[in-house]
Amino acid sequence: MVATHDFNDRQVDTAIGHVISHGARDGARTVPLAEVFASAGLLPPWELHLGGESDLVIRFMTRFHDRCVERALPPLDSLVVHDEGARRGRPGATYFLINGHDDPFGGRSGPDRAVAALAFWQAEVRRCREWGRQSGPTHDKDAT
Repeated sequence: MVATHDFNDRQVDTAIGHVISHGARDGARTVPLAEVFASAGLLPPWELHLGGESDLVIRFMTRFHDRCVERALPPLDSLVVHDEGARRGRPGATYFLINGHDDPFGGRSGPDRAVAALAFWQAEVRRCREWGRQSGPTHDKDAT
C-alpha cells in the first residue's frame, strides 16, 4: 500500500517539544505515543497501522530519535510509550531496535539480553530526568 501520510522535521521538532514539556520537564514522566503523534498533527499510530502505514510510525520514531541526537538533547524517545494493549507504559520495539537492543517485551530475546535492554531503557529515562531537572522550565528554546 502506498503511504498517504508523511511528516517533516518541523512536525518531529514539535513532537520533541511536546515530550520535553510534558515528559522530561515533568519528572521524566512517560508520554503516550498517540499523544506524541497528535502533537505532530499525525493520525494515532493504531490508525496508521490499520491503514497499512506501519512504516510511517517506524520512520517517525526513528527521525524523532535522530533529531534528539542532532539537537544534543537527551534520549527523549525513551519517554514515549504505548498507551494501550500489552505494551501499555512501555516503548515500542522500534525504540529498542534503534538503540541496538533486543526488544525485551517481544518474547524473543534471552534473559541476559532482555535484562540489558531494560537496564538501558531505565538509564535513558534517568538521563532525561536529570536533563529535565537541570534545564528547568526557563529553557523553552529547546522545546521547538
